[in-house]
Amino acid sequence: MSRESTTLDRVSPQKVKAATGKSWAEWLTILDEQSANKLPHKEIALLLHRLGVVDWWAQMIAVGYEQARGLRVPHQKPEGFEISVTLTVNAPLPLVESSFTDQSLRRQWLPEVESFRKHTTGKNLRFNFGGDSLVAVNFYAKGLEKCQVSLQHSKLSDEKKAGELKGLWKEKLAVLAALVEKQ
Repeated sequence: MSRESTTLDRVSPQKVKAATGKSWAEWLTILDEQSANKLPHKEIALLLHRLGVVDWWAQMIAVGYEQARGLRVPHQKPEGFEISVTLTVNAPLPLVESSFTDQSLRRQWLPEVESFRKHTTGKNLRFNFGGDSLVAVNFYAKGLEKCQVSLQHSKLSDEKKAGELKGLWKEKLAVLAALVEKQ
């Protein structure tokens, strides 16, 4: 699997400094001095919160620290690995959503899924995929003839499986787009 970018790669030191008053390098040094490498994720985030970092940024810096120190790899969460794939489709949201919910349409691009755990019309749906892993799909209208599909697949067993499924979902969403865009 090719190297995935880490939080430190995706969020610039300037952005971190603008939001928290310190750069990545400064936060890494502070956390090293606090022996954060011996703490679980939640405790690192709480430590950052006590140092004045607001909740979202405390989580972001904690994840970046864990990745930088080899305590966590990209896509790793406490309950397993998680990947996400997003695609904008040139088709109305109801048509794209029906490609998931209408069994005859779904069989054309996603035959592995028989039923859903939850479905909120016009917004999202959830289903199990390949065992205990969970897929959450959110739909966002981008005008009358375009929408965005945002898919998260969680509770994956390992980094290799996460990489394989990220590729699979990119392919499947491309097939979905081709199916609905021609209608």
